[in-house]
Amino acid sequence: MSDQVVTPGTHFKLDLGGKESGLLFKSASMPTGTLALGDFQTSDGNGGPVQSCGGGTKVQWSDVTLMRGVDKDQELYNWFKDVKEKGVCSDTQLDIKIIALDSQNEPLKTWSLTGAVISSYGMSGVDAESGAILTEQVSIKFTDATLES
Repeated sequence: MSDQVVTPGTHFKLDLGGKESGLLFKSASMPTGTLALGDFQTSDGNGGPVQSCGGGTKVQWSDVTLMRGVDKDQELYNWFKDVKEKGVCSDTQLDIKIIALDSQNEPLKTWSLTGAVISSYGMSGVDAESGAILTEQVSIKFTDATLES
């Protein structure tokens, strides 16, 4: 049996490269990469072995989705507005980090996303009787991801 302790993540922080003051999120989907693998022939017509390794392969990344309680911060909407008005360009693509934090606000895992661009923005409806908080949700597309810790 392993003696490692699993530490639960309690919330997430998004680092937009200095554009924000450390937005905290209640939920986040993490990057999921799927490799574009072909059918590799492992033997030639005479039954001899064929090297099937060589070079890398294309990765298809799923969008990440983050949700947070609404406050006075407008950075996510401003980013969305910039993409809407300018399109995807060097001004609107960012290198960002999604940091999973434990209950002591210490980083558990950090994903670095390159070429990130916000692809959707929305706010939840609100019901005064339920006491539910107003939330905003975003989806982010990106070109590559690296798990740093």
